Amino acid sequence: MCNDSDLIPLRTAIVVNEATYSVVGLLGRGYFGAVSHIRRKLPSGKIQNLALKEQKRTEGENELKMLLPLQDRDHPHIVRLFGFGPVGENFILALEHARYGDLETYVRKDEYYMEKKKARAFYGQLLRGIHFLHSHRVAHLDIKPVNVLVMSSGHCRITDFGVSALMTEEGLCRPAGSIAYQPPEHRGGPYRINGMWQDLWGAALIYVFMVIADTPWTSASPENTQYGWFRQGRIFRHGNDGWARFQQWDEYCHLQRLLHHHPDRRLVPAGYSDELKDSFAGLP
Repeated sequence: MCNDSDLIPLRTAIVVNEATYSVVGLLGRGYFGAVSHIRRKLPSGKIQNLALKEQKRTEGENELKMLLPLQDRDHPHIVRLFGFGPVGENFILALEHARYGDLETYVRKDEYYMEKKKARAFYGQLLRGIHFLHSHRVAHLDIKPVNVLVMSSGHCRITDFGVSALMTEEGLCRPAGSIAYQPPEHRGGPYRINGMWQDLWGAALIYVFMVIADTPWTSASPENTQYGWFRQGRIFRHGNDGWARFQQWDEYCHLQRLLHHHPDRRLVPAGYSDELKDSFAGLP
């Protein structure tokens, strides 16, 4: 059985905004479609590198509806869009190319894990990007390491708005996203979820991922062993070796508040604002 990505051709060249780009290589292929590294030589002589996302037209147009209105302010932590349009039965988005790839690859391959100071800085950038989205009533709904681009050793941007949705004034929207990065109250497929909490939960899990270099758990359900250990305070003894980097009691308490199973008792991180701050929920 094929999925949509099987129908996306492997191209050698593509026209974007009436300019021809050569395809350097494939960056990724999944259910959503395919992403390729493209480049061209500008009249100035400089080389322009972009990431070309190609998917079925309906999915591409829906993602554009979410992403295009966010481009007006050129937010430092939201991926930039350089071009878009239909190509046959498909739809392309020409996005900025990340020099260091996605965050999951960056952590696992290049560093194995991040120092906490750097992880806090990236976490703060994610929170500011998420706050910007929410101020436009957009819930990303799939905040996870592969959807964070590492532009430089100290700068990241949020990408992939394929399942994003507009929220009501109360922050409600349709459910979507990866199970491993959904909060426990979204288990069981409710008709409406709180998009703000889902994005903030995903960002907190990314912070943990950066420090321990592993996905904390596959599902925030009581039946999941890793998540159960976390709620019981046993993850530091029974989890993977990376959890040993969170041995201080105050660290565990802050993580418990950021990732509390009850949303009414969950901590809103201090970095969730438009202002630059040195402290993010007191994380040491």
